[in-house]
Amino acid sequence: MIFMEIRELRSFVTVSQLRSMSKAAEKLMLGQPTVSGHIKKLEDELGFNLFDRIKRPIRLTAPGDKLFEIAERLVNDLELLNEDINKIEEEAPITVATTHEIISHVLFEAIAHFKSDNPNAHLRIRTRSSTDVLKMLQENEADLGIVPQITREPEFQFEAMFPYRFVLITSKHHPLSKTPVITANDIAEWPLVLMGSQTFSRRIVEGEFRRKGLSYDIILELDNMDSIKSYVSQDIGISIGPSIAIENSDKDALNVIPLDTLLPVEQAGLVTLRGRGLTTSARKFVDTIRPYMAKV
Repeated sequence: MIFMEIRELRSFVTVSQLRSMSKAAEKLMLGQPTVSGHIKKLEDELGFNLFDRIKRPIRLTAPGDKLFEIAERLVNDLELLNEDINKIEEEAPITVATTHEIISHVLFEAIAHFKSDNPNAHLRIRTRSSTDVLKMLQENEADLGIVPQITREPEFQFEAMFPYRFVLITSKHHPLSKTPVITANDIAEWPLVLMGSQTFSRRIVEGEFRRKGLSYDIILELDNMDSIKSYVSQDIGISIGPSIAIENSDKDALNVIPLDTLLPVEQAGLVTLRGRGLTTSARKFVDTIRPYMAKV
């Protein structure tokens, strides 16, 4: 049985078309010895010469000519197949799982940029809690997630992209807005409006209260910070959430107090399932969002 590799056939077809080893090597971006080696290996496998090397430019022998007719079609078909595969990869749907705060306040411009550069890309955004994002990755329901680093389990691969800070928000006239140094005890004394129990922010806040043995009262639980801001502005309660959810316009109705000295500054970024590669389109998406994340 004769074994012929595609790279050898591609070199053979290119040399046949250009009638020159050096020109073929240049077109294929290979060294001339590499191309010559491909031809020699083919001839050794077949047991006959493919080219008449005495005359210049080199020309095909009679058996070489017959092989060229077959090999040219095969190489052309393989190149078309490769183009189709690349197109399928580039247009493969990308499912991104992230939180409401990140998709609404961090990714908006990056996604617009990506869609402008890749109009045929099919992007599916799924808004979930950080915990549910990891479940989606485990169940192959998402290609990648963008969340705070909520786990260091070895099955996940995490790439930090931006700091994840926490702030206290109150109404403009709330007494805490005049407190020079905010403590956990100060916050726990007031009714709280927080996000759901599965969210990263909620776990960080409650963990700090438990660590200090404080009692607290959650009077309202909402899905996202944009809804929470509306209730806090009406003095329904106070809240703690990620600073990324605060826009400059929010400061007209809210008092925003950084909590870097009270709560840890975490990292947020790209999370994938270790060992699962990204499609071409998903890699392009990640490359597009990186510079935007670096500005947060």
